[in-house]
Amino acid sequence: MGQQVRLVKPGEVILRFVEDPLFWEGYHSAYRGEWEFLGLIVSGGMAVSMAKSLLDRFGHVYQLGLGHPLINHLRQVAREGNHVTEISASSGMHLCMELFGAILASAEAASFGRAGQLYNLAEAVEATMRQDLRKEWSVDELAEHSGISREHLTRVFTKRFGTPPHRYLVELRIQEACQRLRTTKEPVKSIVMNVGFGSHANFIRIFRRYNGVSPTTYRQRRSGLDSSNAEETIE
Repeated sequence: MGQQVRLVKPGEVILRFVEDPLFWEGYHSAYRGEWEFLGLIVSGGMAVSMAKSLLDRFGHVYQLGLGHPLINHLRQVAREGNHVTEISASSGMHLCMELFGAILASAEAASFGRAGQLYNLAEAVEATMRQDLRKEWSVDELAEHSGISREHLTRVFTKRFGTPPHRYLVELRIQEACQRLRTTKEPVKSIVMNVGFGSHANFIRIFRRYNGVSPTTYRQRRSGLDSSNAEETIE
């Protein structure tokens, strides 16, 4: 009861623990053909520790591939006439290291692939926000647009950009405001509207927090343009 059934697919490696140390699996002695699957049972403190470490970090299922050299080696052993093949302790350790090394490499490759997918997802969300800074993007809306949950989006986006989406949107707006202040004579109140800040007073407060000065002072210091447009001073 409470157990889940998992069908093994071609090229998969499944790690699991056998509670009974005397239990082992094999195939009927009358059968000497090709196995439908290969089973390798290992024991010993070091091997069990390595297996537990892999399970804790990457889970139960790994992709190894039917043409992997380790699989070919195990298939060759399976073709031997003896029902049980005995090997030395050193050979067994070498085989375990080869096995765990192969599935670790597989797990890392899969992990890097997922990381790349998440990286692309975060980049796409960032581009969506940048395309229309005036829009009040909510995290829920961005998550729905991306087809993932709000929590997953926040986690992925923060890992990529170092800050959650809602805060990053504010930073984008401030960056755009700074660009306009440096390179144009656009009035501050117009910039407030065009970069998506609904409140002039709120914009002044946030701008001061990021830049240490008011927008007008920033423009005077960072550009060669004459500033004839002064905003209200909000303390």
